[in-house]
Amino acid sequence: MKDILAWLKQTGIKTEDTAFKKAVTTPFMVFIDTQNVSGHDTKNCIIDHDLTVEYYDSSINRKNEEKIEVLFNDAGLEYKKDRQWMDSEKVFMTVYYTGFAERMENNG
Repeated sequence: MKDILAWLKQTGIKTEDTAFKKAVTTPFMVFIDTQNVSGHDTKNCIIDHDLTVEYYDSSINRKNEEKIEVLFNDAGLEYKKDRQWMDSEKVFMTVYYTGFAERMENNG
């Protein structure tokens, strides 16, 4: 999975890496991809991704959440889901936590 942004945009939900530079209306998603790169001997060849996907909406939208969950399920990714009300923003934030490993290209 090289392009997480394109993968998440398959849902049809506005999506950006880390943050939107301008204000957007709900619904929208942002993701954070924390990476740990490792390998053997003198070659890095594995990227471990800790992926956090934050979905924001003014109401609980199970149809959009299902679109996100279908992506995870189709990719065979286990995930943890957490939802909370953000009173200061007047939106629901549903957070998905998942992870996966990826082999780096051109690792010899």
